[in-house]
Amino acid sequence: MNVPEALPVLIGAVALAALVQGFGGFGFGIVAMSVAGLTSVALEPAAAVFNCVALAVVLVLLRVSRRQGVIWWKEAILLLVGSFAGQPFGYAFILRTGDQPVFRLALGLFLLAAGVHGLTARSQRRPWPRWTALPVGLFSGFLSGAFSTGGPPLILFLYSRAADARTMKATIQFIFAATLASRLLLIQFEGSGLTRATGLAAAACAPVAFALMALGHRLSLRVTPRRFTQCVYAAIALLGASIAIRAAVVWGPL
Repeated sequence: MNVPEALPVLIGAVALAALVQGFGGFGFGIVAMSVAGLTSVALEPAAAVFNCVALAVVLVLLRVSRRQGVIWWKEAILLLVGSFAGQPFGYAFILRTGDQPVFRLALGLFLLAAGVHGLTARSQRRPWPRWTALPVGLFSGFLSGAFSTGGPPLILFLYSRAADARTMKATIQFIFAATLASRLLLIQFEGSGLTRATGLAAAACAPVAFALMALGHRLSLRVTPRRFTQCVYAAIALLGASIAIRAAVVWGPL
């Protein structure tokens, strides 16, 4: 990757992704890859850069967000077991089949439906049962390995189990830190690998990412718990719509 040429795009993608991650506790991978996908930047090395920066961001956000809530260890462990089991399958799947528009379309429609359902539900949402943590983690891991978008299923599960969803931010960041580290190992040993150019680009993007993450987190503390939850569902719906629209445009039959 030509770092000087790609750097403006990478920094722009990371800045927006870090702001979303800081506010809602998720979305870094989806946002960064969506922005990069609108440009001519090679996506595989860009994904490696984004994963490196994302790991640093979630580790810092983990420390900061523990002031609002502790890590829910039982849920976190079950989700992690499922995520670790599903991630290699997702990564192997995308390596063999390629990033086909039909898969992106299905993912986008799923996220759109989940977000709209959360926004329009009139009655109080029931917490997802704890036993669903394992299959949710498996699905999340598959999406993370295939599309770097494993966050929304975890969000839907964990944020449903707390009166104030912001108290779950620390748990989410802990899970993301573990899964991102695992994904970086997959990239290193089964993908193109981490290079000096990757490290330089990630280091250049990190200061902007930390600043925007801090801003997003601070903004999330200024809204009510209900408004925060609405913003999370709206973000999921918008991300799903953007993924689905882009996939539909690329996919000829539609």
